[in-house]
Amino acid sequence: MDLHKSPNVSKTILLLVAALPCIVIAEIRCPGGKICPSSQKCCQVNAEYECCDLDVEIPEREEKIYTGIAMESTFAPSYQNTSGVIQNGVFDQCTPWNCDGTCCTEDGCCSFKNAECCSSEKCCPSLNTCCNDGCCPNYSTCCENGCCRLGYQCCNSGCCPSTSVCCEEKCCLHGSHCCNGRCCVSSSTCCGDICCSEGEKCCNGRCCGSSSTCCGDICCSEGEKCCNGWCCKKSERCGISSNTCINAAVVFTPAFTSLLILVAATFVSKSNFFKNQ
Repeated sequence: MDLHKSPNVSKTILLLVAALPCIVIAEIRCPGGKICPSSQKCCQVNAEYECCDLDVEIPEREEKIYTGIAMESTFAPSYQNTSGVIQNGVFDQCTPWNCDGTCCTEDGCCSFKNAECCSSEKCCPSLNTCCNDGCCPNYSTCCENGCCRLGYQCCNSGCCPSTSVCCEEKCCLHGSHCCNGRCCVSSSTCCGDICCSEGEKCCNGRCCGSSSTCCGDICCSEGEKCCNGWCCKKSERCGISSNTCINAAVVFTPAFTSLLILVAATFVSKSNFFKNQ
């Protein structure tokens, strides 16, 4: 069949050619040039774009907290059964003439060219990293429980991007920091389950202004003082019962008032007694 004489076949080929880049690339380009896989989206943190999980929502206000991105799982070192075992050379010393691979010790020859020499008489192929009893491929990083791919770092139970911060079971994006398993944006301060903006201070899980005073789980503003869990003006005295304040100019407390009435009554009674004499 002549393809030039079949318009339907030609159209099909053109459609496949046009769609192929989209199928192969399947990437998202963020403002600024950051490239993210289709399984993630662009998230803006501190005016910079990073790749984050589809369910991550970055707060507009920097004092808000957000969940980090999921960690990648480590993968087991490869070549566990094929790691080149260092073997003695033909002669007493290992040289390029009697070793077809790489000399790792004075008398130890690794069968791989440009190999990575490991301890315990093991070696890994070129571009690999020695890791426990095997090799991590393609410049990946060796972790305690496996390998993290290039561009990722070892965290507690997985791998995070090298520019991010390990945060328990999550990764905080670049420009954030860890706050009790979640992430705070910018230079905010971790305060229990929330983040306090720069210039604020943490008061038992609540953010207070820099000029305010912590008073239990509330904040007393400037010009106020703390009274056992509530606030009164500095010109007032703390009341005996909860949430009460007493004007310092008024000294007639109920007990003092009762005493004055009793004294006055006694004085009047004595005055009347002397008048009747």
